[in-house]
Amino acid sequence: MSQAYVTPTELINSGELVDVIAESSDYVPYELLDPTHGDVRYVSKSREISFSKRVSKKNQPFVSVAIVVNELENQAGEKISLSRPLRVWLNTLQFSQKNRPGTTSSVSEYLQEAGFSPKELSGEALIEALAETAAIPMEAVLGWTNMTKKLDDGTWTDEFAKTSDFNQGTKELPNYVPSFEKDGETIRAKHRIVAFRSL
Repeated sequence: MSQAYVTPTELINSGELVDVIAESSDYVPYELLDPTHGDVRYVSKSREISFSKRVSKKNQPFVSVAIVVNELENQAGEKISLSRPLRVWLNTLQFSQKNRPGTTSSVSEYLQEAGFSPKELSGEALIEALAETAAIPMEAVLGWTNMTKKLDDGTWTDEFAKTSDFNQGTKELPNYVPSFEKDGETIRAKHRIVAFRSL
């Protein structure tokens, strides 16, 4: 094939365009990390943590915690700089779990995975412990959900899809695809952190 530049008509008439494509059919035009499964693992070496004191609809004061992850490491130790940081929101709002007395919170679950005993923490000590977790390496469990859209009224559509919705394989041998069809609409995947785990 000649390397000289020619007109579109000359190139088309040359018959040399077989197998030339602009992108593969499975290309995703945005960053999409594989979900955690099998040997696929991610580590968050550090996180940015900020706090907001709030009051619930039931007039219950609580602390909302925003966790921002800018970089991950994969199972091979390679750094992945995220073009869009991953955000996780936790709080101290209490909830109960089936067959377990007492109440807990998403903050408590996170602190336990970071190596703290939440029962021993309250007030300033609780906030200091959360701040300390920013530098504790933890596994970031990645899952997939659907991309959301901003509506005309300024609200956003809901996240409803689960990682398993994008799996065309089995639980043992997953085959994750970046989209699926539902009610005539293409549902596209985005990654998110579904949990932090101790290493």
